[in-house]
Amino acid sequence: MCAEAVPWRCHRSLVGDALLVRHVVVEDIMSTRNCSPHKLTKFAQVNDEQILYPPPVTAVADDPVSAPMATLDILAAESALLVS
Repeated sequence: MCAEAVPWRCHRSLVGDALLVRHVVVEDIMSTRNCSPHKLTKFAQVNDEQILYPPPVTAVADDPVSAPMATLDILAAESALLVS
C-alpha cells in the first residue's frame, strides 16, 4: 500500500481505472471503516482495453517533453497486479 491517503493521488487510481473498464467491481478504501465505489478518472479516455490520460490543457501540445500522453494498457496493469 502506498502512503497517499486518497486513491486519486497515487497509482491506485490507475489500477482502479484499469480494473473498472474490465467490468471488475472496485472499491476505494478510504480508511479502516470507509470505502466507496471507484469512479473512472474524469479526464480518462477509454478505447477498448486502453485508457488514455491526456495532458493538462496548459501544456504545450507541440512539445513532447512538456505534454506527454500517459497511457495505461490494461494487460500491463493486470501483469503488475499478478507480480505484486
